[in-house]
Amino acid sequence: MAQQNNTAFLREWAPLSDLFDKLPAKTGGLFSQDIKLTCIDALSEFLVIGTNVGTVYWYNRKRKDLQRLRCENSNSPITFIKAVSTVDYMVASGNQSGNISIFQIPKSHPDSLPDALKPQQKQVERYTVTDLHKCPITALEWSKNGMKLFSGDKTGIIVLTELDFYMHVCKSIEILNESYEVVQLSYRQQHLMVSTTFRSIICQHLDKWKVCQVGKKDRKVLGKFGGLIYQRGFKPNDVVLYCMRPGLRIWIADVEGEVQKTLLFKDLLCKDCAQIPILNPLSKTLQQLKPQKEASFGVVQQFCDNLLITYSNDVVYILDPANMSILATVNNLRSILGIATYKDELFILEEERSLLRISYHPEDSILGEMVDVNLDSIVISNAEEAQEIVKDEPKTFDEISKQEFDDSILFKNTRKLKKKIYSNSKAFSRETNNEVDLSYTRPTLMNLSAVGVLPDLRSPESIVNDIENKEKILSDVLNLEKLTIRPPQDEQLEVKDSIKSDILLCPVPEIESRIIGSGKEWVPKTITQIVTVPNDWNIASLQTSSESDSDRKSHASSSSIPITRKNRHSSSANDSSLSDWEIV
Repeated sequence: MAQQNNTAFLREWAPLSDLFDKLPAKTGGLFSQDIKLTCIDALSEFLVIGTNVGTVYWYNRKRKDLQRLRCENSNSPITFIKAVSTVDYMVASGNQSGNISIFQIPKSHPDSLPDALKPQQKQVERYTVTDLHKCPITALEWSKNGMKLFSGDKTGIIVLTELDFYMHVCKSIEILNESYEVVQLSYRQQHLMVSTTFRSIICQHLDKWKVCQVGKKDRKVLGKFGGLIYQRGFKPNDVVLYCMRPGLRIWIADVEGEVQKTLLFKDLLCKDCAQIPILNPLSKTLQQLKPQKEASFGVVQQFCDNLLITYSNDVVYILDPANMSILATVNNLRSILGIATYKDELFILEEERSLLRISYHPEDSILGEMVDVNLDSIVISNAEEAQEIVKDEPKTFDEISKQEFDDSILFKNTRKLKKKIYSNSKAFSRETNNEVDLSYTRPTLMNLSAVGVLPDLRSPESIVNDIENKEKILSDVLNLEKLTIRPPQDEQLEVKDSIKSDILLCPVPEIESRIIGSGKEWVPKTITQIVTVPNDWNIASLQTSSESDSDRKSHASSSSIPITRKNRHSSSANDSSLSDWEIV
């Protein structure tokens, strides 16, 4: 006790940097949001942290492991959190919407236990309490065995939730309605203490809930004054109530609500109190800018075995109710969002991303393993004597720095090369031809793909005939006029001579050849007709006559049979090939 009461060793030893390294700064997803800490609670090996994004973080202080517990309504900020260690770890979190999420976290088995004896590891279970609280949760309190949970909200409604671990169910019922905001709940020895902004009451459940007000005098002002059930000894009757009052006063009452003693700390606060040093205090300039508020006591919690810790505004007080003294204060804080205590450890949530740990000793993980530094008592007489010599510093860099170098040597070639690049292109090309080590870039050969291009296996004549037939069909469909392609002058004369020779060879002297004239001369159109057809159908004995279109109309007779040449280049009447003639 003497060591605990000695506040000279009470300090902030180290920042919780490992915790904040693992805590994410923002949420993931499309609409990211800054993660801010809203409330905290502490156990022997764990820290439970509530955030503004509806997520609870479960931090293992020994293993440096951080886990995330997702609540039912993840969009509502966590307003209060409470944890207890029983057969399993029970964590309750209340949010701004009035919903309560209860997590049952199984404990890990010791490593010394054989694997054959280890039971099967259970999973984390979650229970949700809804529709009873319609406003933000302001207080939570567990029973010692973790089977009962009391919750209070901003409108003064107190709800009891009972859990059945075997049936995996929970039931909730409203037990009280104080009509004022619940500041703090405390449960011990079947007694529930409820502190609101208006008064403090003590409740006991027999057949029904019995309610007694602590003290007979009402408060003159509404305020967030807490209360605590404190057990002095091991007997059930060794229970007292600490009730915070305005004016830095504390009532000490029994379980019936009767005030036995009043502790006055106003005069003690005027004296100089020891201040607990912290690593990052608020600067004096900012302290002067902060508005000065009246000192008061608020929520109260037990610290060590016989001390109390309470806070208000930005000051934390460590009180000794037995000796009625203020042992120390924690000043120079920016703000206080909440506090948590476990035995001799105090955690202060200073800001949205600032958490302080104050204790008589640093954390075990910081100390590490203990090393035995005891010296051996046996004296070794033959041991060599160790002597410390002067460190031989290398002088290489000093010698190099003393040497004189010409700066122009390092940049001479580069400067000349740059001048030649921009001034004389011929000199540059001449110099590059003399270089030996060059980097060549060769063009990439692009081969044409033959997919879809297949050779035509037909003969050229059949291809030409096919094209001509398609042209005729196209001209008939489009009603196009017949066009004649005129050969050059030399070829035209040769064609005329060949036609004349064919006509002369014909036995009928009266056949006139059709000569294609030039564009300027107009040549009358002639039609060849059969005059006499022999009985033996010998083509050489055919008698034909050629006349103009006008003459044909005047001499037309039914006995004449017109003959049309299929090939205009073959004008001979005695051609042995019948394919050149067509009888119409």
